[in-house]
Amino acid sequence: MKLLVFAHRGEAQTFLKYLDVKSVKDMNDLYIGDEVSVLLCGEGILQASCKLSFALGKLANRPEVINMGICGALDQDVALNSIHHIRTIYAEDEFKSFSSEQHTKIDLITAKKRALNLDDSKKLSIISQLVDREAWGLAHTCKELGASFKAIKLVSDHITDAEVCKMIKDQSEVFSDMLFEHYQELVTKSEEGEGAEDIEYMEIFSNKDFYLTVSQKRQYKNLIKAIITKEGITEKQIELSEFTSLDKTPKERTKLLLSSLNRRLFPFKTKIQDRLESLTNEMKFNGADFKFDKNFEKVSFNFSAHIDSEKAKDHMSELLKKFSWSDFEKVMKGELDV
Repeated sequence: MKLLVFAHRGEAQTFLKYLDVKSVKDMNDLYIGDEVSVLLCGEGILQASCKLSFALGKLANRPEVINMGICGALDQDVALNSIHHIRTIYAEDEFKSFSSEQHTKIDLITAKKRALNLDDSKKLSIISQLVDREAWGLAHTCKELGASFKAIKLVSDHITDAEVCKMIKDQSEVFSDMLFEHYQELVTKSEEGEGAEDIEYMEIFSNKDFYLTVSQKRQYKNLIKAIITKEGITEKQIELSEFTSLDKTPKERTKLLLSSLNRRLFPFKTKIQDRLESLTNEMKFNGADFKFDKNFEKVSFNFSAHIDSEKAKDHMSELLKKFSWSDFEKVMKGELDV
């Protein structure tokens, strides 16, 4: 599991668009997914540290924390729009520093204030080439809580006396696109290094109308191979136009495609899932969650619900009373006309 941490939504917008993540009900700045999650931590050491501490408490497993975002260059020789893996992170007026295993020569200092001028730049440039507002707080929290940490920064501007805040805001989508492209390259290299490229290439992987995570690539590969064997067809005969024509994001199209392939390969299992959805959808709408046996062999389920008031508790109790156990048993036995 990776937790990608950004100071602002603008830096993260492309990631939120393409990654399969969902916001958390009681923490609007945390978006959780199966393989990667995203946190918007805000500016400043204290705020960033507090947000990350809370997010780590929300995640079931300790993730690898990666701080991605823009930064300013204190050294005029550092190219604009260049992306750097940070070696050592310092903080203004703090003795402690945090070093990573990155084999680079680029260091960063986290400043106490947002608007820096040329005098600030000259003072801080003695310590590092780059400057931001949150990395040291994040690194400190990870050190205290035993999480791995690294920072990857895109240089948005050179620190001078010129006003650049509006320019940075206007260019946020461009910066986010560049960071996302870099992240995708890192993911690909990691997969190759871990042998994950046993997921043989399939044409959909280069189709920009879809976005597949590593696990979705495996799922797609297994579904397609099974359908090819079952129906005696090729991958090219799998019709995608009904999905590419939809006014959806690439990750939404991918979910719909995988669902359709599952229905095609397992029609009876899909019918059971549909009937179970029909039996439970009202309770799900009101905050309940059901987990059934993945092979639909056990006539049982795990149930949980979000209750935040006496009224909600009473309402969920009424819905449970209305739930037909006999209909549930029939569905699990294959009797779908209930």
